[in-house]
Amino acid sequence: ALSEDALYMVYPSQTGQWRIQTVPVEPGSFENKKALPESWGGLSDNNLQDVTGIDDAMFCHNGLFIAGAESFEGVMQMANIALGDSSHA
Repeated sequence: ALSEDALYMVYPSQTGQWRIQTVPVEPGSFENKKALPESWGGLSDNNLQDVTGIDDAMFCHNGLFIAGAESFEGVMQMANIALGDSSHA
């Protein structure tokens, strides 16, 4: 079971990259406890890498609920940035 305090989940994708996904306020809800940073929304590859400073950042969905990086280290950097972001409560 997921901790009630969890804001994000980090997991490997089926293609070998890594993902960070928001945790909903309750199961089945589309409302997230803490969205990913607004400045990442809809960006990918070089554009996202420029904004995050993470060399292997791959994408962030427009809905700010999922993003990805090539490596575990990269996605953990994304998590650390997202946790410190105050653009969303």
